[in-house]
Amino acid sequence: MTAEKEIRNRLLEQAIPSDYMREFYRSINRNFTDFELAAMLWNSRMKQTEKLQAIKELSKITEDSGLREQIENRLRYESEAYRVFADNEDGKYIYTVEYKDEEWPGGFFRKLDAAIAFAKKDGERGFSIRKQIVVEDEPPMPKAGWNPILFPELQDERLEYSADPEASAGYSADGEIRYWWSAAECLPEEVNNLVDEWSTERFEKYPLLLENPFDRGDIVMDEDAIGVIDISKEDMEAGNARIRNGELPYCDYSDSASMIVQYIGEDGRISHDHPSLLFLKKVSEEELPEEIRDYVGMVSNLVQGNFSLDFFLMEYEKKIQQTSGLGRED
Repeated sequence: MTAEKEIRNRLLEQAIPSDYMREFYRSINRNFTDFELAAMLWNSRMKQTEKLQAIKELSKITEDSGLREQIENRLRYESEAYRVFADNEDGKYIYTVEYKDEEWPGGFFRKLDAAIAFAKKDGERGFSIRKQIVVEDEPPMPKAGWNPILFPELQDERLEYSADPEASAGYSADGEIRYWWSAAECLPEEVNNLVDEWSTERFEKYPLLLENPFDRGDIVMDEDAIGVIDISKEDMEAGNARIRNGELPYCDYSDSASMIVQYIGEDGRISHDHPSLLFLKKVSEEELPEEIRDYVGMVSNLVQGNFSLDFFLMEYEKKIQQTSGLGRED
């Protein structure tokens, strides 16, 4: 195996975390272009630093010159975005430390390094640091940020000041940076011009038409979470056809790759979300913990229309009462 093929295989494993989905694509002999691979890497659940390293590796081996230029511009953009986040030489900003499980900021600092050093002392909780402007006179009115393709008439709309940060970053408990961003208005024009954040011609937003092995009612695992697919394979294929035919005014990566999943919590409560199908694996009822097996089967039958809603709601309430302790007998 050549070195380049080894790199691509490793990057593909990072882009498609589900063993089930990787095996599915192998079984249908699906080969991904470097552009598609870049799109999947960027939209994966990896930390931002890992994404940047992955696409940088890809740029070194790809023969797609257009993709290489897009990646180089993205890397420059992210470097500048971090520089702007870390810069407070004029003292116009403060950095606020916020822990994941606390509602209020845990500290206010003029220097980013001081904020990070303080936050790391906790040692157990991840944290974020937000860069906030100190208002002297009139509060700033940021741009609304509407998609220019869908709402061209709203591009000059301004929002009332709401104390939202102008930049932010997230860290692990030991201070390792996980992500960062800076508002477009805070970046130099030449930096903003490097990346069109709304363009579906770029790898970050590229609508990726993926073959789908799931159908409505299939039981799936998303890491440790259990869920049930709530969209039919037919509807997914119809959506892909509309994308191919250019029938949608705007469709990006998340629109094209997202499934509808009804997630089932340990307490029986159900909440829906739209994960990428690349994160999922199909499982049978027999593979689930025995205490939730029948209940998940009922959810599967419900979304397929094979179960009466009133009877399911009775079981739903019973499950919640049992898990909350209300249904126990002394």
